Amino acid sequence: MSAVRAEISEIDPVDEILEAFRGDARAAIADILAQCNHLHDQLELVSAAMSTGLTRGWRPNADRRLEQGEEL
Repeated sequence: MSAVRAEISEIDPVDEILEAFRGDARAAIADILAQCNHLHDQLELVSAAMSTGLTRGWRPNADRRLEQGEEL
């Protein structure tokens, strides 16, 4: 019995997004921005409802800070 070796290629998420929008970069960016805005709104909502005792004082922060050497 011989083993079949499957090759798993890594999928580039950028290519995958562009393919989902049939190469329309503007539509892809608009959708990503809309999703980011939705997640930001959800984070604000849950931040207001969440008890600081539950998280031992930690609060979510909507501001993204870049790590040293990280690019946008």
